Amino acid sequence: ILIATPTSILGAMLHIVTHSVAKICLFFIAGFYNCIYGTTDVAEIRKIAPSTKLIVLAIGVCGMSIAGFPLLAGYLSKDLMLLEELHSGNYAAVLFLIVGSIINIFYIFPVLKAGFGRTRTVESRPIPLSMAFAIVTCIIALISLSFYTYNIIRIFEVDS
Repeated sequence: ILIATPTSILGAMLHIVTHSVAKICLFFIAGFYNCIYGTTDVAEIRKIAPSTKLIVLAIGVCGMSIAGFPLLAGYLSKDLMLLEELHSGNYAAVLFLIVGSIINIFYIFPVLKAGFGRTRTVESRPIPLSMAFAIVTCIIALISLSFYTYNIIRIFEVDS
């Protein structure tokens, strides 16, 4: 936003939306682990992860979207911001976005690795319908944003 070009503002607005949806979903997931398993500690969640593979998959989708992984909702917005920062010579901002994405990937990777790389050590427990609905709604929103981001951009484009 501080670059103040129409494209950078558009990218920042889009990223606020996609980041918010993904982060809300991660908070719902943290609530699931807290309510059902009594923990929000990542080390404990890694032990539980093999029993909750669909939830781990949701963590992966949300985390990779926040990181700006291609074909996910956060990609285009982060790409717009990075390109505008590069074109304006704000290399510190470029570095900030890239380092933030790398840190995010390192944060979610241990849970993904545990969820799909270990055998079950904890008994699987059912997810309450309301929690499942909230998480699935967020994932559908992220996937929809992935496909319709271009249309959203077209709505807000400023004619030059």
